[in-house]
Amino acid sequence: MKYLFVHIAKTAGTSVNSVFQNAFGVPHCLVHVESEAAWTEQAPRKSLVSDKVFISGHRTFADFSKKLDLCEFFVFTFLRDPFAHVISHLAWIRRLREPDHADDFWAHPPYIQELAEKLYSVDFNCSEDVKRLVDSLKPVEFALLDNPQVRYLRDRDSGAVTEGDVDSAIRNIQGMNDYGFLESFEDDLRRICLAAGIGAPSTSPRKNVRKVTESPLTVSNDVLIDAIYPLIRHDVMLYRQAKNSRNSQKVVGVVDGIHNGKLFGWARFGFNKEPVLLDVFLNGAFFTSTWANNSRSDLREKFGLDCAFECELFELSERDIISVRERTTGSDLKNSPLIMNG
Repeated sequence: MKYLFVHIAKTAGTSVNSVFQNAFGVPHCLVHVESEAAWTEQAPRKSLVSDKVFISGHRTFADFSKKLDLCEFFVFTFLRDPFAHVISHLAWIRRLREPDHADDFWAHPPYIQELAEKLYSVDFNCSEDVKRLVDSLKPVEFALLDNPQVRYLRDRDSGAVTEGDVDSAIRNIQGMNDYGFLESFEDDLRRICLAAGIGAPSTSPRKNVRKVTESPLTVSNDVLIDAIYPLIRHDVMLYRQAKNSRNSQKVVGVVDGIHNGKLFGWARFGFNKEPVLLDVFLNGAFFTSTWANNSRSDLREKFGLDCAFECELFELSERDIISVRERTTGSDLKNSPLIMNG
């Protein structure tokens, strides 16, 4: 199995890369493909990726689709609340102009330096000032901030983002093996790792996180939010539809009971073949996770799906309470919770 992470900027990608590098070893991982000159040409690229198990980078889904056979990969990405996303990007660029980041400032190309200067001079508490900034963005600056998440996930590589691009971005993300959200990062990364078959990370610390300081560049600044909305309105549509798509998957399932220290049952999302990830709790505390993807003849005959699960519980005490919940919605399965000997 190979793994491809479509690394949308400012969505905790450094943390994701770290987890997979720890799982497979740095030599077997290729991160930030956008910085590899060999990526652009077929023969050098083939050599570059030949021994890599995990690939990631700030490249669009369209670019990855052209340059890799995605059928060979477990493909996933992370989305972020569009308002927090664009503000994080603005704050990162503006930070380059601060006196103690001079080395970083001069290491960036002139158009980034110019935008950093522009952002540094803006009063983000002044509605007219922020609107003037948005209206004054040059094409290269606009491309950095214009609905970046749709830009990463749509079918085409260039041009201003349109509503049609939202449709293709939704199709592409739903065609991936999995996707998560920065706002539920640890849970979603854990689920993705389990789905990818590498096991849950022991820890998943967020890396490269911007320190929060007193600044008008926050999602609580209504003046800023209103002014930048035109830059992210298509990202907002993508984010809401992706969230709704994830949350609308109604889980159906039953905890059959416990036999010889093992918990048995089944769970499914309607007749969707996507397996259900379940969290098992013992006396209200998280115990373990398990996938409902085992084969069972009665369920196969009834649903045409492999959706059974079993879980080793070890020693249980009288009146212990076992609960089983679907990960993304937090829904309890039928017959959950169970009370031992109750």
